Amino acid sequence: MASSPGRPTGMASAAWFLVLLVSGCTIVRPIRTVDMLTPVDEGLAGARTKTAVVEVFDGTSNPVWGAYAARVLSDDLSSRGAFSRVSVSTTSGPDADYVVKGALEHLFYGGTEDATRVSVRVRVVDASGRVRFEKVVKASMEEAAFHVTWLRRVDPPSPAVEEVLTRVLGQIARDIAVRTASPAGQNP
Repeated sequence: MASSPGRPTGMASAAWFLVLLVSGCTIVRPIRTVDMLTPVDEGLAGARTKTAVVEVFDGTSNPVWGAYAARVLSDDLSSRGAFSRVSVSTTSGPDADYVVKGALEHLFYGGTEDATRVSVRVRVVDASGRVRFEKVVKASMEEAAFHVTWLRRVDPPSPAVEEVLTRVLGQIARDIAVRTASPAGQNP
């Protein structure tokens, strides 16, 4: 029985399995859980032409994390064109049309035993002090792996807190950019 072109024969499949077995490969599967909640969404239509200040995030014992989160969110908002100008500050600027405030509610690195978990709350406040947009994101990431040669499960290290936090802030920046891109008078 001849095999058709593009389809592996039984011998080719066996050879491929043997190569995987001998090479010592590990098959890794990421496990991600993300819970998002948007308690306030009054829209940010027309805000793309306005300025924004991202304040250093609150809520951690180490202020370096708050400054890191503010810088990452500011960079993401700038690259997505969410506002005409975005800056980072320890306090809200008097000339900013919008102030983006954040809180790091939970940061945990799981190592090889548990998932890395991050919980973030971000608010966009207009010049009058009214909250126009608020998003709460809780995310956890870990990896499960199976070593092909040893034929057993292995525990790879969880992703770093920076990686999970950057992904979460990128998602929040995307949501804000979608809302600021809406024409004035039209909110999602």
